[in-house]
Amino acid sequence: MNKEKLSLSISNLERRIKIMVNDHHNLNQEIASLKLENNELKELIRNKDVQIIDFQNKYKISKIARNVRDGETDHSELKNLLNEYIREIDKCILHLTQA
Repeated sequence: MNKEKLSLSISNLERRIKIMVNDHHNLNQEIASLKLENNELKELIRNKDVQIIDFQNKYKISKIARNVRDGETDHSELKNLLNEYIREIDKCILHLTQA
């Protein structure tokens, strides 16, 4: 009888260990998948932050350009400078989105 109980206990213990090992493996796979998703979402957030900064800069520049256009000052030089800045910003954004 004792041998049978001991054998049954060992079988139950082995079965539980197999279940735990399987659960551990599944959880490790889930962790890896979630880490990958997390990294992808962080990259998406970084890209969106760059876009927001770009839109803010374009808004500020267009506001300055409108003020200059409405003003009495010689604005052709300032307009050329702003256009150059806009082109440079666009190049930077393109470079950041390709990285």
